[in-house]
Amino acid sequence: MYLNQILKSAGKKYPKIEFKGICFDTRKIKKNDIFFAIKGSKTSGKKYIKEAIAKGAALIITDEK
Repeated sequence: MYLNQILKSAGKKYPKIEFKGICFDTRKIKKNDIFFAIKGSKTSGKKYIKEAIAKGAALIITDEK
């Protein structure tokens, strides 16, 4: 699956990034997953961005600029 196929409705052009799945927990992330680094009830996913990259995340999505 490619990101640009999923986000066509956003009205922007996105690069052809291939991904396998999505993940909110870096303990479960697999290579080529999209990691959502968003604020949770106890902690922020921003703390785990480096870990997600090290585990091979294809893309990081965050709720901050």
